[in-house]
Amino acid sequence: MNKSELEKVLTYGIFGTPELHPDERRMFMGEMRERVIDAFTLRQLGDNHGEQALLKALSHQQARELLLRTDLPNAISDRLRTLAYNNGRHARLVGNIEHNDWLAAVVVADTAVEPPPASFTAESEN
Repeated sequence: MNKSELEKVLTYGIFGTPELHPDERRMFMGEMRERVIDAFTLRQLGDNHGEQALLKALSHQQARELLLRTDLPNAISDRLRTLAYNNGRHARLVGNIEHNDWLAAVVVADTAVEPPPASFTAESEN
């Protein structure tokens, strides 16, 4: 083992394995942008148009699961989990990670989404 490999092993041992795209993962509840089918704010989920967009994202052939913030109101969280299960998708509550406060739900795939992910208009709810 040469010196650079030894330094690498020691660095990984001390600081852990480097994470790919940490800023991107913080933005999308632990997922990379390329795997995001669509993302929604609480405001978007509160109207009929947002719910229809969520159903469309859940019915995407590559959709794996729905990620929800743990601090969503129980009524909304239960309704969204039911929508996911009715569409054959898992729903998972995501907490204890740094993420954008305005993001309430994300529909993700196992692999990169082709064609490129849907553009979404998630805006800060300041």
